[in-house]
Amino acid sequence: MTVTSYNSLPETVHREFAVNIAMNKDTPPQKPERKYLTDADGNTVVSKYGHAITAKLTDEDKANIDKLKANGTSNRAICKELAITDSRLVTYLRERETAERIMAMTMTTELPGKLTNINALLVDLVNVVAKMEVRMSDVQTELKETKKLAYRQKQGRAKAERELRSQRTELRRVRDALWKVTGKRK
Repeated sequence: MTVTSYNSLPETVHREFAVNIAMNKDTPPQKPERKYLTDADGNTVVSKYGHAITAKLTDEDKANIDKLKANGTSNRAICKELAITDSRLVTYLRERETAERIMAMTMTTELPGKLTNINALLVDLVNVVAKMEVRMSDVQTELKETKKLAYRQKQGRAKAERELRSQRTELRRVRDALWKVTGKRK
């Protein structure tokens, strides 16, 4: 059986350890290994106070924190699951909150100017639409006049064709009468 100092484990591990002992298991539950900052030789970097410096959060860690926070997970549970220190988590959450506040403040300062620009563009658009309506009305009037003229031309052609047919018919009749009188066909 492995000997582990009971006081060196966090409270949740104490409970799991007690359950494991009751179930005659030899090994205590394992804590996730904390990530420490290392130098080029692979040695853990130590602060001026003699404490090991934990590694910065990766983008994956940040995404996991955001996901866990969105699910309502407590800070302690997030720290335990991702093997990071509470201060590193709190620092990240503060930085994110500060970034969100800066974004909100930027929106409140930039938005009125942008709304003024949008308003000016909308006024210009309304003027263009009004001009287009006037032009559209003019085009519709021209189209009506063109249709009337085309109809008159069509009627005039039809009338001219009728007159031409009647004149040809009259010419044939006169020619036939001439042939009957002269007896010659030309």
